[in-house]
Amino acid sequence: MCLLRARDGRLLVGDLHGDLKIRSVKADYTHPLGSAGKLEAGLKSSLVDADNELEFYDKSDAAHPILDTTISNHFLYRENINAAYLNYSREWAKFSLQAGIRAENTIAKGNQLTTGQTFDRNYVNWFPSTFFTYQFSEKYTMGQIGRAH
Repeated sequence: MCLLRARDGRLLVGDLHGDLKIRSVKADYTHPLGSAGKLEAGLKSSLVDADNELEFYDKSDAAHPILDTTISNHFLYRENINAAYLNYSREWAKFSLQAGIRAENTIAKGNQLTTGQTFDRNYVNWFPSTFFTYQFSEKYTMGQIGRAH
């Protein structure tokens, strides 16, 4: 509960009610290729549901509190992210290479019940990456990271 004194002198009491559910599942696989390196692959999916309701009441008259709909809000949000990756790595003497790609599909929906505003988003992002390293000695390594911008 939050207690505020508004600029116009009203006594506002706020309360946030919320429910958050997060669920996820993931699977990874590694396949050795002997001296040719190894392949790694994986999948992950997560689902988030949020229900947030913020209510502000004008309690200037304690016997008759009034809901202030101009600053109160009720927002529902659902987000589903599905990702997959493929990665290759290999070592040669003092050199090593790792290259991979990850794809993420995001599906998000929001509903602001107070105003009736909604949004729907569905998009895919790609994340390629490369890593090169050179081992000078047990203590010293130099590397280069490459990523798409």
